[in-house]
Amino acid sequence: MQNWRAGLLMVIVAVLVSALLVTAGDESVQGTTVDELARLQLPAPSEVTVALVPFWDYKNLPRHTEVCRDHLHRYFTREGFRVVPPGLVTAVVSQDTKLEPGLPMRRDDAVRLATKLGADWAIYGNVMQLETYEKKSFFSERKKAKVGIKLTIVAAATGEILFWRQRFDTSGGHGGATKRATSMERTAADVCLTRILEDFFAALPDHDLQEEVGSCCAPLSKDKLREAYEADPSSVAAVVAHAQSLICWNEPADAESILDRAVRRNKTNADLHFWHGVSLYALGEADQAQAELQQAIEIAPDHPYAAHLLATFASAQSPPHTAEGSGNVTQ
Repeated sequence: MQNWRAGLLMVIVAVLVSALLVTAGDESVQGTTVDELARLQLPAPSEVTVALVPFWDYKNLPRHTEVCRDHLHRYFTREGFRVVPPGLVTAVVSQDTKLEPGLPMRRDDAVRLATKLGADWAIYGNVMQLETYEKKSFFSERKKAKVGIKLTIVAAATGEILFWRQRFDTSGGHGGATKRATSMERTAADVCLTRILEDFFAALPDHDLQEEVGSCCAPLSKDKLREAYEADPSSVAAVVAHAQSLICWNEPADAESILDRAVRRNKTNADLHFWHGVSLYALGEADQAQAELQQAIEIAPDHPYAAHLLATFASAQSPPHTAEGSGNVTQ
């Protein structure tokens, strides 16, 4: 009887140890070191505008890249960076003819996009793995997630890579086999990106964290913003938020229709003219977009993004310029 109890106790201990190990995960990390970060002398977040340009995904799954955009928007906003509105990023990317479809973002692509967007830094990367699988044992069946992400931050003015990290993790094991795969992928990406950026954020000068406004990037909350607009279509804030969401989800025609009506009702609002111009830009209506952006600048000369986007029309008429030595860099 005593041997039976001892054996049972050993089995219980083994199960507990296994449960602890399953949450720890395996990891592999490459990239910028802590010592290299310390030598950078990074500026305060409030002095920097960042553009979150599209990630590349190994399976070409939009939900993977959207999860990364969502998490990164939340992180960099919380740290106090000025983050270029994702709707503006989507519009500019949609009209950039130098991007190679289906291929990872190159350094010169990221620099070019950041310059168009008026950003100091571009943040881009690759989702190299993001999937769930079931791990079965004699005692249980658990879902785990494998994730591999590479993230790069490049300075638009110089083309210098300030930071890059590549990390592979295996995580999960909580909640048994019933937890949804998409939820586990989202959590795994959150954990991986947080670990990638923790040393970078720690290297920043002392600064206050901003209050988080939610668990996701607001412009990506399509249904919620549509409901808010439908509840009060006369609200400028609701119009702008809903229209930006539509642009983010590649529905610029619907955004343009909403903004056109709003501009006719309120012709002196710079933001309405700006976002109407952005929606027209995303539709390829260059002349009309320029007119709306110019109108936004006349109403609000210090508008943070209108002048930069307007300048892209002039640069498009100039001979293309590629930074020396950067054409084949994919870091």
